[in-house]
Amino acid sequence: MDTNFLGIPKEGYAVSNNVRRSLIDPPKYEVAKFLHSGNSSLKIKMAY
Repeated sequence: MDTNFLGIPKEGYAVSNNVRRSLIDPPKYEVAKFLHSGNSSLKIKMAY
């Protein structure tokens, strides 16, 4: 992922459960994980 000098992404990105990235730390696995059961879908919003 390309980032600027502050570490902010220059391109769109997404994380499951629509977890927002802080300026300091990436999203935590425990917050972003989800349970997949059979024929389910998950909508994820891109952040730009």
